[in-house]
Order: sequence, then C-alpha cells, then structure tokens
Amino acid sequence: MVDPSFFDAVRLPSTVLLALDNRTFHFAVQPWHYLLRMAHILSTAAFFGGIVLFDLRLIGVRSAAKLKAFSADIMPWLYTIFGIAMVSGVLLFLYDPVSVGSRTYFVPKIILIGLGLVNAALYNRFAYAHALMAEVGTPSSAKFAGVLSIAFWVGVVAFSAMNIEGVPTAVHNHLRASPATFYMRVGGHGDPAKMAAVIHDALAVSKTPLVRPAATGPAAAVDLDSALLDQLIVPKGRRTTLSTSSMCRGATP
Repeated sequence: MVDPSFFDAVRLPSTVLLALDNRTFHFAVQPWHYLLRMAHILSTAAFFGGIVLFDLRLIGVRSAAKLKAFSADIMPWLYTIFGIAMVSGVLLFLYDPVSVGSRTYFVPKIILIGLGLVNAALYNRFAYAHALMAEVGTPSSAKFAGVLSIAFWVGVVAFSAMNIEGVPTAVHNHLRASPATFYMRVGGHGDPAKMAAVIHDALAVSKTPLVRPAATGPAAAVDLDSALLDQLIVPKGRRTTLSTSSMCRGATP
C-alpha cells in the first residue's frame, strides 16, 4: 500500500502510541480478541446500513415513510450499535496501539467519524424539528445533512478498508537454542527514515539490545568436523554440472 505523504502531518507520534501500549492488557484480551473484532465488524456494518437508510430517507428516497415514525423505529438501534462499535473499536486500538495507530488512514478515519457526529448533532439541533413539521417532502437543510452524513460514513468505511493492510511481519525460531532465539522480518512501504524510527522505538520497548556487547574474551571454539561435512556434501575440489542439452533431449518425445 502506498504511504501518501499528504497524511503525514496528522499521524499520531510514535512516542504517544508506545506510551499507550500496555502488554498486560494485550495478553489479557488476546484469548478472546477474535470475539472483540467480530463484535466491532458486525456493529460497524449494522450501523453503516442503518445510518445510510436514515440518510436516504432524509434526502427524499422512500419519502412515503413518515419521518417521525421512521426515526422512532431506527434511532434507538443506531444509538445502541454505534455504542458497541465505538467501545469495541477503542478496545481494539488499545489492544495494539502501535500497529493500529501507525496506519496511514487511521487518523483521517477518526476525523471523519468526528465530522459525522458533529453533522448529526447540528442536524438534531437545528433541522430535525423543522423536518418533522414538514407535511410534504423534506426540507433542504435535512437533505443537506443527509448527503453530508453519507459522505462522511462512506469515507470512514473506505479508510477502514484501506487500513486493513498492515506492515507484514514474520517470526521465526529456526534454532532450538536455550534461551529461545527468535528472528523477525518486517516489511513496509513509505519513507524509509520514518519506518526505521518506528521500528527502532518498538525494539526499544521490547528491550532488544541495539548495540552488540563488547567481547569479554576469546571466541569459544566450535566443535565441528568440517572434513566430514565436505565428504557428505561433495568431494573436495570437484564440481557438479548439469547438461541442459541432455536434459532437453531427454524431454523430447
């Protein structure tokens, strides 16, 4: 995923994300993390579907349905599932703030959520009562609020989808050593200096030594029979070759 520099100005500082990282909370939530994610996905999908239906009614689609009755039916559900989506979203963020908060479109998504809530508050304060009193059609103010609301929440879903691809990592434990030795590969796209700074901060939190300790004595001798390895692999000084022409002739019918 391309890392647009346009959003760099609104990124959360890595120091803030690292300060929010709580390993105790992370490991406490880990066994049922999938349930938390499922609750967030389902509540977000339900809220998006409900708010779009409500906004389409404000715009004038299915205007035969009375706005007051329609609002009375749908608004309690919207408040409930939005609360579930928000609580589960905050818990998912705190579960791994460094990974979630460092994504390119995380802060823009939060900004659009805030704008959607402000738009809803302004509509309820200034346009809702007027819309309820309208006998025919929907007032322009309500239609404008509906259009803005759809734009904001569609943007939230779009940024969420674009945030799915994180930094790919792979953890290996090829050596059965004691103490256990692990190797981690990290890949990503963007400004190399900024990625290096984030990785450096993460390693510092894990207390991974970033400087090789000075040798305290001569290196220990390795008990390895190199002569036996030479015999097992290939006779010393002998080259092995493969004739591609013979291989091609053998494959010809």
